[in-house]
Amino acid sequence: MKRAFITTAILMLSFVLLCFVAGSEVSGQQVRSETDMKIVFDEKYEAWKEWRKKHSYRSDHACNKPFGAIVKLGVNVLPHIFGKMESYSEDSILEIAVLRITGKRFEKPELSDLGGSEMFAKLYIRWWEEGHKQTRQKFEETYRELRKQKSRDSKGAKDRCRRIRNLGIQAIPYAIKKIRGGDTEMVPLLSELTGGETEKAASASECVSWWNSNKEKWTIPFPK
Repeated sequence: MKRAFITTAILMLSFVLLCFVAGSEVSGQQVRSETDMKIVFDEKYEAWKEWRKKHSYRSDHACNKPFGAIVKLGVNVLPHIFGKMESYSEDSILEIAVLRITGKRFEKPELSDLGGSEMFAKLYIRWWEEGHKQTRQKFEETYRELRKQKSRDSKGAKDRCRRIRNLGIQAIPYAIKKIRGGDTEMVPLLSELTGGETEKAASASECVSWWNSNKEKWTIPFPK
């Protein structure tokens, strides 16, 4: 059972990577207001819905231009995506849009909590509603463990870096804080969190300047 579960998780990750070319921009298009975003999302959602009617294979539903257009709307479309995921089980595949926008991935302890075809959708909904509140604590704990490693190239250090990457773009402001405080070894990790928006060889001041100019496009609007 456990082996089958892990296999399912690996297949899902492989599927996401294969579909990545369909569109995976975090920084969304310019939409002036929340009302505008709702209108734009509904339009693109309906286009995707029509596309799905003509393609019966679920594996294709996240590998197409209409789906990619939803992803390109960026972080401000997330409340509307979760609204669909919570209301319609057939929209659970929107979990892949959440992954592409936020970069959030789950660790094994989290994956073992749930099962079934809608497992990841349920995990993302729980993260959206409550789980995200633990991100800062998880970042700080992992960062302290990372600092204890003698080399950032060690197996232990790489594992800690992976765990920080799995926190997704929500970890960016915490990484920026460390960089601002003088830990320039966090710069390459920041580059990975941003999907290459910042250079791995950027200076601390360049990283901070980038964040000050782009934080609105990379800050997830979690429910209050």
